[in-house]
Amino acid sequence: KKIPIEMTCLINLEYLDFGYNKELMNLPKGIGNLKKVNQLKISHCKNLKALPIEFDNLSQLEKLHISSCKEIQKNFSGFKKLLKKEQEGNLQIYR
Repeated sequence: KKIPIEMTCLINLEYLDFGYNKELMNLPKGIGNLKKVNQLKISHCKNLKALPIEFDNLSQLEKLHISSCKEIQKNFSGFKKLLKKEQEGNLQIYR
């Protein structure tokens, strides 16, 4: 299943929870437009295999829950900005 692309127009959104959505297969590329999101949960989304590269644009992200998302965890190394935020202590990633 897909998340409606219209969701990416909610530019003042601060919290997103897609956790435990077994049917979720991908996130829209426009998710990077949600600059105010500070917490995102995608834990236990077993069919979610990858995140769009625009995901790295979530500059206000402070907490990211990706537990039980093995494919996401394996492929997270491409998100340089978010990994840098984590190293600096400005982002908590729950794996």
